[in-house]
Amino acid sequence: MDKTQIRDVLKKRRRLIPNHLHARWSGQIAAHVFSLPEYQNAEAVLAYYPIRSEVDTIPILQHALDMQKKLYLPCVQGEQMEFYRVNNLRSLVSGAFSIPQPEKNEDCYACDTPAVMLVPGVGFDFSGNRIGYGAGYYDRYFAAHQNVFLKIGLAFECQCLQQLAAEPFDIPMQMLITEKGIRYGRGITKEKREQPGIGCCPEGIHENHQEYE
Repeated sequence: MDKTQIRDVLKKRRRLIPNHLHARWSGQIAAHVFSLPEYQNAEAVLAYYPIRSEVDTIPILQHALDMQKKLYLPCVQGEQMEFYRVNNLRSLVSGAFSIPQPEKNEDCYACDTPAVMLVPGVGFDFSGNRIGYGAGYYDRYFAAHQNVFLKIGLAFECQCLQQLAAEPFDIPMQMLITEKGIRYGRGITKEKREQPGIGCCPEGIHENHQEYE
């Protein structure tokens, strides 16, 4: 299958998740995020507002605010995407593709604060490769901000494949979290995990948490 067909299959799988399972699994994913030392120690969280049956991140966004972390959400400007600080989720406005986003302000993430980024996707594989919606916003952002923050893909297990065909410009996730647990990149040592935002170079993803049902 080509990328378009893979996207169609994975989007359909996600769309068919019953509401009660979507809520339960999103809650389990949020709990895994909260358990991460990387998240707990991060001064800033770059995340996304959920659309199209994506993992529900709203509890994570609110938790980050409640914990006095700096929360940044994406704001699309033409073909580029930047992350702007959010102090209240009620302040979001309808942006590109009708996605709630922050209004452009002076507090754009400047890569000067240790951060984790929670990354959406249509699908992932167990080497950390990601397939998005095809517009390339995250690919361009990753390319312009390499080795800055810890990239954590969020997805349901049904969105994960054994292997995706990676392009030379693809930048893999350093962690992948599903309702089944957390998979770490082999390149992240215990010492590095205690220092979020250092941009470890992943060599694949392996299961490193025994958080499975």
